[in-house]
Amino acid sequence: MRTILQTANSTELLIIFAGWGMDETVFGHLAAGNQDVLYCFDYTEPGELAWPDLAAKYRRISLLAWSFGVFAAGCCCAGRSFERALAVNGTLTPVDDRFGITEAVFQATLENWSETVRHKFFRRMNDDQMTNRFFSAHPLRRTLESQRLELESLAAQAAGSRSPANCFDTVLIGRRDRIFPPRAQHCAWDREPAVRQIEADLPHYPFAVFDNYREIFHFDGN
Repeated sequence: MRTILQTANSTELLIIFAGWGMDETVFGHLAAGNQDVLYCFDYTEPGELAWPDLAAKYRRISLLAWSFGVFAAGCCCAGRSFERALAVNGTLTPVDDRFGITEAVFQATLENWSETVRHKFFRRMNDDQMTNRFFSAHPLRRTLESQRLELESLAAQAAGSRSPANCFDTVLIGRRDRIFPPRAQHCAWDREPAVRQIEADLPHYPFAVFDNYREIFHFDGN
C-alpha cells in the first residue's frame, strides 16, 4: 500500500482509502480545510498504518473510503474508532455475487484488462458526460500494468480472508453506480444495522459534485 501525507500541521487527520487502480489525484480538487490528509492507494502489497504514532499526533481522526478502498480500509482499520467513518460505493465483501461485484464480472475484468477495457471501465465508473469530463481532467499517474498487478493482488486478498470487521458508521450509495451494484451494497450493509445508509443519484465516482470533504461528510442524499 502506498501512502501520501498532505499536511497542514493540524491535530486533525482525515485518512482516505482510494479505489482500485486510483491514486490521490482523483481527490485533488477537494479542499481539506484545516486538517492533515493521509491518502492510501495501490493495494498491490497489503499495508498497515502506524496507529500508535497517529493516535499520539492527532486529536481527531476521520476515515473516508471509496470503492475497493472500503475493503482495504476494513483490513487496516478493524477495531479502530474514528470521529466519523464514511464508506462510499463499496462493501467489505468486494467480490461476492450477493454483496459486491459478481465473481464473473470481476474475473472478466482481470483476465481482459487492456487499454480498451480500462477506457470502458472509466466510462462505466463516471456514468455521465459531466463526470467523465471532470475525471479526464484529473489524469491518474497509474500505469495499465500497475493496475493489473493490483487487481490480481486484491483478488487474492478478497478470496483469502474473511470479511473484515466493520469500522464505518455511515455509507453513501450511488443510485447510478455501475461498478458496485446498489442492490448489492444495500444487502451488504443491511447486515450492519448500526450503519446509516444514504442513497443518492450519483455514479460510482461521485466526487465531481463536491468541493470539499466537509460537504461529503454532511451530505444527506439531496
